[in-house]
Amino acid sequence: MTPEVSHPMRWPAAWRAVVDPAERDALLAQLNVEIPAGHVLYGKALGVIARRDDSDDVVVSLDDGRFAEIHLTWAPRPDLSAAFPSATLYASFAEWKVAAAD
Repeated sequence: MTPEVSHPMRWPAAWRAVVDPAERDALLAQLNVEIPAGHVLYGKALGVIARRDDSDDVVVSLDDGRFAEIHLTWAPRPDLSAAFPSATLYASFAEWKVAAAD
């Protein structure tokens, strides 16, 4: 599930839209590997919309209309702690964009 986010748009520094379906699928597959039971995003339908080129951060849409910025760890399995991968939730894409611009 990927929301309608205006393309092209002015992304915060180092961020870009993930438009290639293969890249989007690969990032989503990694998220599904990393997110353990008990994590705030566990069991949620996610849509990858953007990534940061200078770090391992991605932005996803949630099925309830919120957005999350997640720091991938690239671990081959879920972490034992539900705190990882770290994720920050935002009520809207606009709220995320303001936070990302800081």
